[in-house]
Amino acid sequence: KVRVCSDAKSQRGLTLAGTKFGLPKEELHNVLRSMTTKIKTEQLSIPLTVAQALDTRDAICKAIYDGVFGWLVQQINRATDVNLRTKTGSEQHQCDRSVFLLDIFGFESLQTNSLEQLCVNLANETLQHHYNNHLFVKELEECKHEGISVTS
Repeated sequence: KVRVCSDAKSQRGLTLAGTKFGLPKEELHNVLRSMTTKIKTEQLSIPLTVAQALDTRDAICKAIYDGVFGWLVQQINRATDVNLRTKTGSEQHQCDRSVFLLDIFGFESLQTNSLEQLCVNLANETLQHHYNNHLFVKELEECKHEGISVTS
């Protein structure tokens, strides 16, 4: 039998997570340590190994993160709807509002860096460079459009 969440801190976390999911702590605990399957009319509860229980926990966390991130992007898209139109005087123009998000973990320096880590770091640095160039070019274009001098 897998013993997960046996210490007091884990119990508090389990209680909090259960509350957020609308589940009793015991039911969430069962979800994390066993798999239920139905064969004909009989339901079987199969205990998970420690590795399987950890994989279940991680899958739940990833699903939550994915859902929250998707919701957040949707809210930002609604708040910055570029199809909104405003009227100034007699002409109508499109609002040019945008939010740039870049989620890069940064350059990692591990005790032993592998080729894979080098490739990840290179990709991150390349994305950061592209993002910075794009952002600053857009800002310069906006300043030029508004008649603001940007020469140094």
